[in-house]
Amino acid sequence: MVHTVASHYSDNLKFRSEKSRQAAFFIFFPTTLVFIMLGYLLLSSEQSWGSYFISFLYAIIYGYLIWMWFDTGYAISENAVAYHSGAMKGKIAISSIRKIERKKELFGGLKPALGTHGIIVHYNKFDDIYFSPENQEQFIQELKVRNPDIVLDL
Repeated sequence: MVHTVASHYSDNLKFRSEKSRQAAFFIFFPTTLVFIMLGYLLLSSEQSWGSYFISFLYAIIYGYLIWMWFDTGYAISENAVAYHSGAMKGKIAISSIRKIERKKELFGGLKPALGTHGIIVHYNKFDDIYFSPENQEQFIQELKVRNPDIVLDL
């Protein structure tokens, strides 16, 4: 759910991550395989502690991938942008953001995102992170309102 642009900063503005076809494939193809293997192991006539252990591991992997799919997003408050993707969570002070650029090549850093057409946020002296909010323009505008010194390379 995306909130409209607010003139005050009392509420967090929430943005869901864009979800690309590639992310859907890389999440739902393995989870389908995990689900099939889980069913096979649990319905197999030769059950052992090992098969229960493997089933448990498959269930954890399946649960984590689904958690990532439904819980990847961003929230902008008055002074920070928070991100979450499954168990990966963090906050970045908006005052520390130096530059925002569109992704032009494969990004190898921290990527709490499900989309392939995102932005790279450079913050602190050497840190960067990849975001893919559904509404990039509003997301960037909200950050720029809170920190007019952000350089845009779009």
